Amino acid sequence: MVSGRADLSSALGAGSISNLENNTLKVTFSEGSVRVNDAVLRQADVSTSNGIVHIIDSVLVPTKEGPTSILETANKAGSFKTLLAAVETAGLEDYLESGESVTIFAPTDAAFNKLPAGTVEQLLKPENRKKLETVLINHALQGSVGAGTALSQGTAETLGNQTLTFKIQEGRFQVNGITIDTVDLVCSNGIIHVVDEVILFEENEDRAGLEINDQSVTPQASIIAAIQQGVPLYNQGNARACADVYRDCIKSLAMRTDLNDVIKTSLNRSLKMSESKSADESAWIYRYALDKTYSTLTGHTL
Repeated sequence: MVSGRADLSSALGAGSISNLENNTLKVTFSEGSVRVNDAVLRQADVSTSNGIVHIIDSVLVPTKEGPTSILETANKAGSFKTLLAAVETAGLEDYLESGESVTIFAPTDAAFNKLPAGTVEQLLKPENRKKLETVLINHALQGSVGAGTALSQGTAETLGNQTLTFKIQEGRFQVNGITIDTVDLVCSNGIIHVVDEVILFEENEDRAGLEINDQSVTPQASIIAAIQQGVPLYNQGNARACADVYRDCIKSLAMRTDLNDVIKTSLNRSLKMSESKSADESAWIYRYALDKTYSTLTGHTL
């Protein structure tokens, strides 16, 4: 029980609410459901003569434990191992343990796995620490910014001075076209929003700078890896993610020194052709370029 009339909209907006025992109840949207702590909300805003009733699917067990830091919360979740390794390598652990309020758009391990093969390993090398730091701080906002605030404002500036744009697209809450799977994980020093892809910015060459220059991976292998990653995404209806995978592979191939200028020109032409095209059209333009490159290199089709 809480004091006053706390409807679902205000509770979600606040992210948490105190009950009559002064325990904090976390109110979040996760895995397609509104949750109060670990309980799933089954029915909201049932009006009565003296208040509001919200129906949940399990008993709330009292606890005096307050929210943990962003770093502790990510550790406990178990799905941010790559992100935590990156934070450690970049020397940002103390910042995420401090009392300074910050909002993090946290890519899961699965999100990092969507990057081209070998990218994460390259990023974690000591010589790439500055590049890694740039990528990470562009996933962070100053202060605690809840999902409702982000959506109402429309945009926000990252700690790396890049712009994040928020909107509802096809029923999904997105940041820069990337789906936010879970919102408003309240921590003692800020908020975590869970994203299903790594946020990269082409204008400051974040994305291009992540391309793998290790030419021990053959162009053919890179193409096969990109297609194996892109096809399931496309078949799941995520043409944008598929197009991004193909585009990243094409940019990587265009930077290689072991491909001739004719191939590179053809690859760069596909990037130009995709400008102002839809995600679906871009995916097919890129796929044709990759197929053509593979055929030129091997004499075979995929």
